[in-house]
Amino acid sequence: MAAQLKGKLDFISQGYDRSVHGLQLFVHETRKGMTGSRDYISALAQNLRTLVGVMGDGGSVTVRDPAAPGNSSTTLDQGFLQRTAEDLDHIGMRFPELLFEMAFIYRVALFDALVPDVLNAVLVSRPDMLRSDKKLSHEQILDCPDMPSLIALMAQRELQSVSYQSIVDQQSWVKKHLGIELFDSRDQCDQMVELTARRNLFVHANGLVNERYNALVPTSTHKVGERLFVTEDYWAASDEILQTVSDHLVNELHEKFCNIAGKVG
Repeated sequence: MAAQLKGKLDFISQGYDRSVHGLQLFVHETRKGMTGSRDYISALAQNLRTLVGVMGDGGSVTVRDPAAPGNSSTTLDQGFLQRTAEDLDHIGMRFPELLFEMAFIYRVALFDALVPDVLNAVLVSRPDMLRSDKKLSHEQILDCPDMPSLIALMAQRELQSVSYQSIVDQQSWVKKHLGIELFDSRDQCDQMVELTARRNLFVHANGLVNERYNALVPTSTHKVGERLFVTEDYWAASDEILQTVSDHLVNELHEKFCNIAGKVG
């Protein structure tokens, strides 16, 4: 049974690592390719500002499109060109921010999927740990063709709420039911609380700090309504702590339930 559980844990953690490495490579390569795009956008914005400067107050330019029917033209005034230059500057600056923000959201999602997957593998291999007061209907039981299917259903029901709990509540569940620690230190726990709270802001509040974030992160100096971002350094630090915690969890499960000292990570 221990060997079977080890195989399941290895399969899950290897799939997780492949997804993480793919995301890391995507971020790295996209960041490199983005440099040329930003330079082009910056140069275009500067050219527009130069044009605005030589036009004089109230000036305008007429742009003709020889491919359009009747050789139509469009008149662009000074204000429009100035606003376009500002928009291009904003887009150029936001490219890296958007890349790291999207990658960060997905990175946390990968971790969120790993936790219930490895916990489910343990519970299925140790059905004695599923003793609880949770109930299944006769219909649910009869829909299971065999005992392994019934055990899998019981494990799924047990972890249904755990998947949506906060990282602190997940830590408590892991310690209570499995007798292991999810984190190595209080500092790790605090970092995980902050990054999951920040991810929730991006997903549910457009990145704007709210009272819940400041309550979860008492050391926060951000004001309610302030927009948070994901810098390159923050992305790297978050990726590292998520990998450290996931490796620690899988290692602890290996050592306790598979009697194997070999560590991942």
